[in-house]
Amino acid sequence: MNKTININLGGFFFHIDEIAYQKLRKYLTSISKSLSDDSQGKNEIIADIEARISELLSEKITDSRQVVSESDIEDIIVIMGQPEDYSDADEPYSENNFSQSKNNISGKKLFRDGDDKFLGGVASGIAHYFAVDTIWIRLGLLALFFSAGFGILIYIILWILLPEARTTAEKLQMEGEAVNIDNIEKKIREEFSNVSESVKNAANHASEKIKDGANEFSEKLDQTFSGKNKKNKGIQGFIYTIKKIVQILFKVLRKFFAVILIFLAATVILSLIIGGFSIGSFEFLNIESNFIHYPDFFFAATIPRWILTL
Repeated sequence: MNKTININLGGFFFHIDEIAYQKLRKYLTSISKSLSDDSQGKNEIIADIEARISELLSEKITDSRQVVSESDIEDIIVIMGQPEDYSDADEPYSENNFSQSKNNISGKKLFRDGDDKFLGGVASGIAHYFAVDTIWIRLGLLALFFSAGFGILIYIILWILLPEARTTAEKLQMEGEAVNIDNIEKKIREEFSNVSESVKNAANHASEKIKDGANEFSEKLDQTFSGKNKKNKGIQGFIYTIKKIVQILFKVLRKFFAVILIFLAATVILSLIIGGFSIGSFEFLNIESNFIHYPDFFFAATIPRWILTL
C-alpha cells in the first residue's frame, strides 16, 4: 500500500502515487538544471513541458483508475525524453536513440495557426497539416468562393470547429513535430528570437522616423527663420489693416446704437408728457368729453388717475 499525493500540474489536478511523484519531481528538476546555463525563456519552457506532461497524464486517467502510477511516469519520460539525450550533440546515434525518436514521433493535428493568419488562421493551419504553402490554400478557398459560393461558408465552419494552436505543444503537433523537451525548448527559443528581432526592427524603424522628423523640423525651422523678416512685414501689414477695419466697425456700431437709444428715450418721454397733460389734465380740470374713454380699472383703482396715465 502506497501513499498518494495531490498535485497541480499544468493547471490540472492529479492524484499521484508517492513513488511516482518522487520520480516526476526528479525528472522536472533535471530538466530545470539542464536549462540553467541559459535562462532565456526558462520559465516558459518548464511551463510548456509541465502542460504537455499533464496532457499525457490526463489520457491515462480513467474512471476505474484515478491515481497516477510509477509506470505512467516512466511512459511519459520515454515520450518526452531525458534532458541528457539532447544536451550532448556529439553523442553517437545509438539504437536506443532510434527507438526513442520513433516513440516521440506523433501524427499531425489540425489547428488554426494564430501566428500566420489573414482572418482566423484556417488556411495556414490546413497548409501545415498538408505540408503545402499557405498561398495555395488561400487561393483554393477564394476559387470556391467565386465559383460555387461555398468558400466563405466552409471557412466560417472551419473557423468555428478548429481550435487555435496556442501552447507550444499544440504548435508542435500542428507542424507534425514530436512534443518532447528538445522541440519545446527549440520552439520557445525560436519564438523569443522572433519577438526580440521584431522589437529590434520596430525600435530601429522608430529611431529612423524620429531622426527623419527631427531633420525635417530643423530644415523647416531654418527656412522659417531665414524668411522671417519678409514674412514679418506682410504679417504686420495684414494685422494693421484688420485692426483698422475693426476699429471703424466699432465706431459705426457705437454711433448707430447711440442714435437708437436717443430715439427710444425721446419717444418714451414724449409719450409720458402727452399722456400726463391730456388725460390727467382733463381730469384735473373736470373736463368731460365724448372722445375721452377711461378703462374700467381706472374707476376701480385707488391710485389717482393722473398717475395711472403715466
